[in-house]
Amino acid sequence: MIPGSGSFSRESGGLGEFPCATFGYCNMAKVSSQTTSDLFLARIHSSDMTWTRFRNSLKSEKGSNAVEFALLLPVLVMLIFGIFEFGLAYNNYLAITHAAREGARIASVDLNNPDLESIIIERAYPVPLTEDNIDISTPEGTDIGDPVWVVITYTVSINIPLAGSWNIPLTSRAIMRLENYEE
Repeated sequence: MIPGSGSFSRESGGLGEFPCATFGYCNMAKVSSQTTSDLFLARIHSSDMTWTRFRNSLKSEKGSNAVEFALLLPVLVMLIFGIFEFGLAYNNYLAITHAAREGARIASVDLNNPDLESIIIERAYPVPLTEDNIDISTPEGTDIGDPVWVVITYTVSINIPLAGSWNIPLTSRAIMRLENYEE
């Protein structure tokens, strides 16, 4: 034994002082082979405690909520933006449906109204319609009781982050019978 190094034995449970505990500052030539093997077992025992702590930290669930949230965040963003964009598209569809109905009603009473298309554009607010989006026709003629068709087409763009964008054509048609027609 090295003087002042204390004692180390298997009987002490490997918890006592022993030579080379400070990472080899002793002369290993003076240490017996039994003491060297005891040192080796003590190193294994101390590394075993480190391994156990490492294993327990792997079993820990700290931070798992943050990881799950990070994985679900893109899906939630797409879902929220998808709901919002489809809501806007449906609102545009309702607006052009209302405008087509109003246009058909005005056309059934006064088909020769020069402001008919501008009235339809006004009624379609907030959809930015143009006169090219509106088609007013009388396929069966202009007699009283014949149908008047007002067809509005509009293309709405849906943009969803992380998913893409689509152009969806919206079409609304209203048909009413002519009540009055003056040439």
